[in-house]
Amino acid sequence: MNIGQRIKAKRKELKMSADELAKRLGKDRSTIYRYEKGDIENLPLDILEPIAKALETTPAYLMGWISEETANKNSVITEIITHLRTDDEFFS
Repeated sequence: MNIGQRIKAKRKELKMSADELAKRLGKDRSTIYRYEKGDIENLPLDILEPIAKALETTPAYLMGWISEETANKNSVITEIITHLRTDDEFFS
C-alpha cells in the first residue's frame, strides 16, 4: 500500500469526506484526491504532519514505515506523556 492509499483508507475509516479533510488542511478537495491517487508522491513534511493529525495517525504510518497497530500504540503513548507533562500534581 502506498501513501495515497493509506491516506484514503484512513479517511474512509474515519468516515471523513475529502471535502472535510481538505477543509481541515486548508487545501482544495482536488488536492486531496491528487494525494490519494498518487499524483503528488513526495508530500512535503509541512503537510504530512497535519494530514496525519487530521487522520488520527502518524506520519510514519502514512509513509509506510510502521504498521497501523504500532502507530496507534505510539499515539496512546504520546498522549500519556503529554498529559503527564501538563499534570502539575504528577510532578509536585
